[in-house]
Amino acid sequence: MKCEKCGHENEASSLFCQSCGNPIRSLEKWETQETEAAVPGKTDSLGSESKNGHPRKNKGVIIAIAAVVGVLLIAGGVFGFLNAQKVNAINSGLKNGEDLLAVQNYTEALVAFDGVLKLDPNNAEALLGKAKAYAGADNYKMANTFFEEALLKEKNKEKLKTIFDGYIASEIKAGASETDIFALLDRATEVTGDSKYEVQKSDYAVKTPSFNLNPGTYQGEQSLEIIKADPNDRIFYTTDGASPTSSSTEYKEPIALTKGEKTIKAIAVNAGGFSSKIIEGKYIINDIPTTTGGAESEGTESGGGTATGWDYTSFSLYASSTLPDMAGISYDVGNVMDGSNNTAWVEGVAGDGVGEYVQFVYNGTVALTIHGVAIKTGYVKTATSFAENGSVRGLVMYVNTSPVANMMLERIRDEQVVSISPTTINPGDSVVFVIDSVVPGPADGDHDTAITEIRLF
Repeated sequence: MKCEKCGHENEASSLFCQSCGNPIRSLEKWETQETEAAVPGKTDSLGSESKNGHPRKNKGVIIAIAAVVGVLLIAGGVFGFLNAQKVNAINSGLKNGEDLLAVQNYTEALVAFDGVLKLDPNNAEALLGKAKAYAGADNYKMANTFFEEALLKEKNKEKLKTIFDGYIASEIKAGASETDIFALLDRATEVTGDSKYEVQKSDYAVKTPSFNLNPGTYQGEQSLEIIKADPNDRIFYTTDGASPTSSSTEYKEPIALTKGEKTIKAIAVNAGGFSSKIIEGKYIINDIPTTTGGAESEGTESGGGTATGWDYTSFSLYASSTLPDMAGISYDVGNVMDGSNNTAWVEGVAGDGVGEYVQFVYNGTVALTIHGVAIKTGYVKTATSFAENGSVRGLVMYVNTSPVANMMLERIRDEQVVSISPTTINPGDSVVFVIDSVVPGPADGDHDTAITEIRLF
């Protein structure tokens, strides 16, 4: 018999469509016909008399009881038959829905699962099927609704695990936060009693990478590195402000930041395919300004205008500590403005020198505007001296007591240029550089941190 709803050809005895579960025969009519067939006609024998002239009462009672029992048996048979038909229709609808999910036909899958729910509104498998169909169609709000409904209806712990597995996969696909995913994992552990969900946290928790340069404005081309928090992760990034995915450009080498503005976004992806939170940095690269005013030769005081590279006699230099001279080599703070790669200031406290500083007191006669800082961090004289001393990673610049810039430096021997918002200093003002973090040298057994040059421009 053909279903009027979906057109599926069913067996003649079917009461429900084996494909969609829609009723295809009138249950009331079928029951009536079967009952009438079982009781073929009325008889007057109940009221007739026996051969000896007495009413046949006993025989009539027996016949009545037999008729009632027959009707009950027929009704029971009908009920059993109908129930079997219903179960078959439900199972057929569930299978049909799962087959449609497998080929990503989410619209028809929803129809199939809806057919099951018409027959059994509390069917957790059909509710789960609808949740997976909505998740497949990227409708995560509706998916979550039906995942929650399925969890409410299901009591079997093994089947609850199946629902939670689908729910977790949907949330990951939806890009849910690590906090939300961890909360769902905790809930799955509590409801099912299975510790596997607690273990899975390490699979989903991907450490966030970092940039070697703070976002901001720089002068001159910069080299941006994306640093992995876990060496086994892969990094993917974008340079146009779009959100990165595992299909974005994979990070293989430092990104050249040339003149202009770029917004870099990046993620780490672990071996399981799970992503970290997105990191973002906006970088503005300007040309290095041409210095004006004053001279660049040693011993000449600067006039008004912009600070110049080697004009260190305009400043009195101080340091919070200094490593004592060794083998005739001086590590005095004056080395940071002598224009030489052969000398360096080295802090003199125990440890890596975090919190130590150098201070430049401006002795000029007119106001001076600073646009940026060029720094050679570490002892860059030779590869050996560089390896034997630590270099500054984080450096905070103050004018008097006001912070002006928070710089992140690479461990390289080249000069690194950092631009700042134009800052004017007056005679008597102090420019202070405080070590905020350090990268030890590979052969830095004494934990000494050095700065070779600091040039203001």
